[in-house]
Amino acid sequence: MISNLKFVPRGRAKALPERFELDDAMLAEMEALHVTSKHLMMKQIAEEEGLEMATETGSDAEEGDNDDDVMHSGDDSDEDESAMASGSSGRGEAPGKGNRKQREKRFKSRYKDTLAKYNLDDYDKEDGTVVTTPLEDLMPPNDTEYEDYEGADGAEDAGLDAIDEDDLDDLEDMTIRPTDSLIVAATMDSDEFCHLDVYVYEPEENNFYVHHDIMLETPPLAVEWLDATPRNVAQQGNFVAVASFLPAIELWNLDVLDALQPVALLGGSTLGADLAAASSGSGAGGAPKSKNQRKKDRRAQKKQHAAAGASASQIAASTLTGHTAPVLSLSWNRHNRQLLASGSADHTVKLWDLNSLQCVATFSHHKNKVQAVAWNPTESTILLTGSHDGTVAVLDVKTGKHRSWAVEGEIECLEWDPHTASRFFVTTDRGMLQCFNLATPGTEAVWSLQVHRKSASALAVNPLIRHLVATGSEDKSFALWDVSGLQPVQLHRRTSPTAAVFTLAFCPDSPLHLAVGGVQGKLYVFNCADVDALA
Repeated sequence: MISNLKFVPRGRAKALPERFELDDAMLAEMEALHVTSKHLMMKQIAEEEGLEMATETGSDAEEGDNDDDVMHSGDDSDEDESAMASGSSGRGEAPGKGNRKQREKRFKSRYKDTLAKYNLDDYDKEDGTVVTTPLEDLMPPNDTEYEDYEGADGAEDAGLDAIDEDDLDDLEDMTIRPTDSLIVAATMDSDEFCHLDVYVYEPEENNFYVHHDIMLETPPLAVEWLDATPRNVAQQGNFVAVASFLPAIELWNLDVLDALQPVALLGGSTLGADLAAASSGSGAGGAPKSKNQRKKDRRAQKKQHAAAGASASQIAASTLTGHTAPVLSLSWNRHNRQLLASGSADHTVKLWDLNSLQCVATFSHHKNKVQAVAWNPTESTILLTGSHDGTVAVLDVKTGKHRSWAVEGEIECLEWDPHTASRFFVTTDRGMLQCFNLATPGTEAVWSLQVHRKSASALAVNPLIRHLVATGSEDKSFALWDVSGLQPVQLHRRTSPTAAVFTLAFCPDSPLHLAVGGVQGKLYVFNCADVDALA
């Protein structure tokens, strides 16, 4: 299934992403866990033939030979044990070495058919033959151009040309063009493999394909794109924050292929603290900072926290502490670039400093899971939060004050109206779509409408087309709405090919394209231009 998805705007990704490279420490760890191919083959044969694996001792262990694990049947064990007990192998050789040679000889004689079946003696050869063709016979004559050369059978040698064409095709597929958008989809397969699929989306052709993926350890619940580089938010980048069933937030670099680990963790484990310590405890080039420098850093950090709106008591209580339950929602502050907000099943909302990788504030104004959070599109200190306690709140993180409204059911999604900064929309588990406005006194919704028969589990507000809102549901449908009047007007409703709909997103570069994700785990992009009212 696809639980959440986000668009990456055009021009924010590298044309050719880098490949992840293992460092010496990672290579050493992999080598330490390596088991030789021959040992694995021997073990497989032993399991199929009902034999036991015996580990040699004595001289073999000292030699460190890869063949120190050999097999023997029950009939040979008594003979070997008696030879070992007498201190002799029967040929005057050292007990360990002599016994091993005898047992291998007996083994090969007794199980020659099995060895032949698995070709064990030649397991480390490319094939069973040795190429003896002289090198000059493989080359064209000196006076012949390569592209005009023909083999003895008269067939043109087009192999190299074919390889070059394949390489060019691969390069073209891996190249992200300035006209391409990216879609990051949080996915869990039916066999419980969890990953982020990074799609290249070509709006002009309404075509998309998986460019690369990122393997995850736990099912992802929410993703948030950001162009702020962790530990140095002044530098632009291409990153995604991932929330999951862990009480931690992973930060991944989307411009790196085959990455094995996130570039940073926010809270939730000692690794997050270690990363934070590594970030704040070293100067340029990795040199340790002095005690005075660390004090200056802490004073500077307190100023940053104050600028972010966190009080002194909040800083003291929450710095370097993370969530204690799964993280359900994320929102990056595009005006205050170092701030990332998170909502959790532990009933709290936290603010994270992406420079220090530390929690700088915790808010506990909800009494149940915080399902959704969203920063206001124009006011950098205003955060919208929604909870399963049946309330939505507008929180001023600078003062800590908030204003709450009751909703009809448990909140599933919420979004600000990017065209009217005081207005926001909420969907609930009862299939309701509700509109609220900060400019309207009281705690009543401006309007409410049941838009789905089941939980309205997805919501998207078009960033470029005014009054266009999309909703999706577990009833296997999604719908488009005109919200310009006193009540929303349905423009279109469609059964989704994804079955139950869990997430929706409008393309920021091509506003008539709506990405849909759901229980089927397949991305679907709907062209809203097919709707008469929007054509």
